[in-house]
Amino acid sequence: MTALGVDVGKARVGLAFESQGLVLPLRTVARDGAYESIQAECEERKVEVIFVGLPLNLQGANTASTEDAIAFAKNLDIDIPIRLIDERMTTNIALSGVKGRKNAKAEVDSLSAAEILKLGLSNPSLAKDVDGF
Repeated sequence: MTALGVDVGKARVGLAFESQGLVLPLRTVARDGAYESIQAECEERKVEVIFVGLPLNLQGANTASTEDAIAFAKNLDIDIPIRLIDERMTTNIALSGVKGRKNAKAEVDSLSAAEILKLGLSNPSLAKDVDGF
């Protein structure tokens, strides 16, 4: 299966890709061009499922960012299953991998997307279909 991981932010969106069990951070794109970038990646890489991070607070409750990620996922005009998965702590994991590196901020979003993708692939029962929101 080929899959795309998406980390939705206010200004940037991180993308990661999985094929044959290997998860790789792809790139970070500007929010205003994210839909087109996702569409292009899905076509080029023949993506079969998209995992979008669902940012919940530490207690598991929705936040303004949660609602934004849900709206973003629902607005993806693509005929591929879109699954939302709890992304708590993925940014912290990504940050630990880039400490002290130049341009780390740009890398964090795609690394977070890779962590979201790993979660979705390793725990598919935890992911929820976007139509359920």
